[in-house]
Amino acid sequence: MWVGAVDRRLLDLALEGSTALFIGEFRKELYLGFRRNYQLGRQLMTPTLTGRLATESVRQFDLDGDELDPASTREALGFLGLERSFERGWEIALGAVGHAWREPARDQSTVGATARVVKASRTRGRVLLASLLWTGLYHRADFEGEASMKVGPIRMRPRARLGWGEHLPLQASFPLGGEDGFPGLHIGERRGDREALVGIMLTYVLKGPFVGRVELVTGRSAAGGPLIDGNGWIAGARAGIGAETPVGPVRFEYGVASDGRGAVFVRLGRWF
Repeated sequence: MWVGAVDRRLLDLALEGSTALFIGEFRKELYLGFRRNYQLGRQLMTPTLTGRLATESVRQFDLDGDELDPASTREALGFLGLERSFERGWEIALGAVGHAWREPARDQSTVGATARVVKASRTRGRVLLASLLWTGLYHRADFEGEASMKVGPIRMRPRARLGWGEHLPLQASFPLGGEDGFPGLHIGERRGDREALVGIMLTYVLKGPFVGRVELVTGRSAAGGPLIDGNGWIAGARAGIGAETPVGPVRFEYGVASDGRGAVFVRLGRWF
């Protein structure tokens, strides 16, 4: 669950302040942000200062998928830079970043630069994210995008994920499939500093708010080596029913992976 607040005239100044508290089973985070609109010629820029404090229990698994004790991490992240919004939901951000973190094997801190491009849809939320983070201790780049199309009564939503990193903090590594995980596997399984995934979701309206869902996915996760390689690929499929509710999407599905494993998938509302 989460709770947040925004004050667009903080201290009666032309300054926007925002805060949010996120409480999840694995990650807990406090967010603070300050923004001010600034006219530069004909362009409206937004100088931004944000900070995040978080703790996360990173799930660990052995080669057979059995869960091990989680790894406890803590981190503090700060961003100082510019944001710029465009028409049709596009937004870019450029700036400096500071990161201090603790994981079981090391305590580290570093500074660097970051760039981010986001495309949001009014009906589906974020549909594209591309970011680059380059610091003195680690490097990270990722892309996630999806499209939507309709053929007769079938709505199709293809998606792709790419992730690459070097010397990543444990909590910044890429779990295969992201927040929804990979069909048949545990959410958070198969972390690495390389990820490549493509898939398609097919939905069909059943009755009222209910839809039937079928998802087909293939992907790989690795530690080191090339981003796209012929080794380590796995395929999966997940099917079930879902509905849009006042608390967000609700899904009840079952997935299988090409290695013979299967897993129930239940989602109530949106994850963060």
